[in-house]
Amino acid sequence: WPVWDWLLYVERLFLNQIHRYCRWHADNRRLGYVVYIFDTIIGSTIDALAGTGDRPMISGLKTVFAAVRHQKLVWLASTAGFVVIYYLFLLAMMVIRFDNLPNYVTFYDYIGNVFTILRETPDILDTLPIIRDEWLLEIGFMNYDYGHGISEWSLNIIPSYLILQCLAGMMVGAAIVLWIDLGAVKFSPKCQIRDASAVGGGAFLVGFTSATLSWVVCCASSTWVVSLAMLGLSASTALWLEPAGLILSMTGFALLMIGISNLTRERNRTRRTILQ
Repeated sequence: WPVWDWLLYVERLFLNQIHRYCRWHADNRRLGYVVYIFDTIIGSTIDALAGTGDRPMISGLKTVFAAVRHQKLVWLASTAGFVVIYYLFLLAMMVIRFDNLPNYVTFYDYIGNVFTILRETPDILDTLPIIRDEWLLEIGFMNYDYGHGISEWSLNIIPSYLILQCLAGMMVGAAIVLWIDLGAVKFSPKCQIRDASAVGGGAFLVGFTSATLSWVVCCASSTWVVSLAMLGLSASTALWLEPAGLILSMTGFALLMIGISNLTRERNRTRRTILQ
């Protein structure tokens, strides 16, 4: 028999059919068997981690995408609003903390600086951390009591951290549209507190560790630990805690995923209940 007929025959032998992408290997029957076995093992592992049923993880993603598609404007407004409010909150916090309104705004040639870094840096691996910390916009207070002036504090918009905030905003927006979708059905207070805590805690950790503030006391470095220094922690201790930012940021995204997963599970459960 041709290889294609063999694959069709194998599909009839097993309970679950081979997924379509496995048929790209139809030119090799043994490879087709290997791919099928590998896919079965991985698929069962994913199902065990995500829950029970026929690929609930994929079903959950479909639920999220469907909710976002049905409420595009709410999702877009929530995503953009999260990012805008986040940076306005940081700016307001700096103004309140130092009792000084910002008196300068500086735009940087981000694209040109990136090309300069790529052209002038010999090792491509060294360019990544440099580009990651490249500034796009700076808003702050300049103290002119010292010659030409010194920047006492500033809020910096860095594209790499802006992307993280946009991603977090997209996840928060997805949680909001799922929450609105669940508003018409019964949703236990316990589940509401649990999911709100997960989404809110995750958004807080991502936002806190993505704060790009600089203060002259902290060597004017634009990092999230400046917030700790402004809250009273010593500058040396705050800078020592800086490497923990990656772990806290990953924890924040994990909490956001858990919150969205819980909301999706509740939505699918209530939908099955209504259909029954």
